[in-house]
Amino acid sequence: MKKSRKIPLYVIAAIISFLIIPEIILRKVPNDLLVRLSEFTSLGGLISPFLSAMIFIGLSSIFVGIIGVYIVGKVYCALTQVKHD
Repeated sequence: MKKSRKIPLYVIAAIISFLIIPEIILRKVPNDLLVRLSEFTSLGGLISPFLSAMIFIGLSSIFVGIIGVYIVGKVYCALTQVKHD
């Protein structure tokens, strides 16, 4: 796959992973579950519970974005190979 065709895939994956997924998590997950998550990720009170939850959600979004780019790239390569055959 050419580099010029990969760039839109990366941009779409970045938009989804950094903007849409955290918003869905913050809007749809119940507040008590977010509190439990923040208490779990605050490292025993070393950092702010809210900050630790935001860091956790951000790292999760990055991980999902990397996996999404990989999967979309593989599907795109498979579809273009089938199209040329």
